[in-house]
Amino acid sequence: MQAKKDIGDAAGLGHLETELKQYSIVCFKRCSPAETHDETISAHDVREAHQKASRLFADSAILRISRVPPPGQLTEYPGARFIHGRFQPAMP
Repeated sequence: MQAKKDIGDAAGLGHLETELKQYSIVCFKRCSPAETHDETISAHDVREAHQKASRLFADSAILRISRVPPPGQLTEYPGARFIHGRFQPAMP
């Protein structure tokens, strides 16, 4: 196990043992800016996700990259709602 980690560190691949996370990519093609696309890619971190997205969607402009929560994990939303220009408390 230690040898594998040493080889990965020497090659600049220190993230070999970490798991891949899902990232959502929102982009639009430069030739048709009215259409947005939502794609999902796997990467170790957001920096790598941005690099992969730049290569995969070279003809597109990337608007947003966000991490997709793992299955089974609840997504937390704010406890307020924006109604008529004001924040109102959310009802349970």
